[in-house]
Amino acid sequence: MSEFRRVVKVGGREFNLSAKVGNSAQSNSYIGTTAPAAGQTEPQHIFLKVSKSVEFNATIDREVVPYAGEGAFSARLETPAFTALRQRAVPKLITKLSLRDGRRGFILESHACAVSIETIIKKFPQGINAFSAMWMFRRMVSSLMYIHSRNYAHGAVTPDNCIVIMDPPSCRAYYEGAHSGFVADWKHVKESESEFPAAPTSWSSIYSPGERISCSHDVYMLARTISKLLGKDDPHDLELHESAARLKGVLSACVLGRTARLKTAFNVWHELDAVIKAVRQETGITFVPSTLDGLDANPGL
Repeated sequence: MSEFRRVVKVGGREFNLSAKVGNSAQSNSYIGTTAPAAGQTEPQHIFLKVSKSVEFNATIDREVVPYAGEGAFSARLETPAFTALRQRAVPKLITKLSLRDGRRGFILESHACAVSIETIIKKFPQGINAFSAMWMFRRMVSSLMYIHSRNYAHGAVTPDNCIVIMDPPSCRAYYEGAHSGFVADWKHVKESESEFPAAPTSWSSIYSPGERISCSHDVYMLARTISKLLGKDDPHDLELHESAARLKGVLSACVLGRTARLKTAFNVWHELDAVIKAVRQETGITFVPSTLDGLDANPGL
């Protein structure tokens, strides 16, 4: 954190940076805390991203647009239902940053129990309980629904960009609403069917030369991410049984590319919702609460 003081002051507010969590070619990212929000007693956790030089400010400016509710993501274009969806699915902007040396950045609200699916995969390479994976899948689909509602695609739905909010280990009152999540890092978000500037290297096989980004790419990448969460690279290789086998059907349908029925997050939502309702009816399982330490490995459900 050589270019930052431990405390960053913006508009009279102090942000205490505790760790550097990202070091890409174009930006640096940090986590930290600030004073409790109104009506709260615990410090507000934050995520700060700043460009490495002024030449990369355009990337920061592009990423902050949906967080700020600007342009095609303006709240004025929303129905009440989509306003509620945005509040659940889009990282909340605290403030934009303009540094003295000309670099720009932004600060988002975060959470003490924010965990990337990549972290979960590394801890449970054999896969996690399918019923835990279902709620994580649903949260990511919800986030993509908001992007796809504007005819935009995310472009990089990778395990490190899929963030889930778990209950802290001390929490005893588990309930579904406490578990949220979203797809992070919106710098690649572009209008669907537009040219994609740079595919994530780990997913380069998804994009053929000259191919244009689309919502179906997002669906494909998310299905591959959830499949990895369940212990397999390809959904078709999953060994899920009984009620959980329904999840394999949805994931498999997502990876058929442009020939698939499930071309957008809205299509996936309807299929997944039907699966969850059927599972609840068949098993009585309504929700599997999760902490990173309390996740169960996939028992072959």
